[in-house]
Amino acid sequence: MTTSTPIQKAIATASHQRAIATEILEWQPATWEDYVTYRDADIAERVRLFFYRGQLLIDMGSEGINHSSST
Repeated sequence: MTTSTPIQKAIATASHQRAIATEILEWQPATWEDYVTYRDADIAERVRLFFYRGQLLIDMGSEGINHSSST
């Protein structure tokens, strides 16, 4: 059994999560390898990645008003 890092856990669940418009983004400790792994992950959602001095920021974005529907 292998131990997952917080970044690896985020990768595993990223395709099932949606960002909330009011979400506060936070930098997380990470390695360059974490960044590369997330960058190369096959996920359906578009994300923006930022890596700076051992910190990773993953911006999952949000859906705007144009994605809403009234039923």
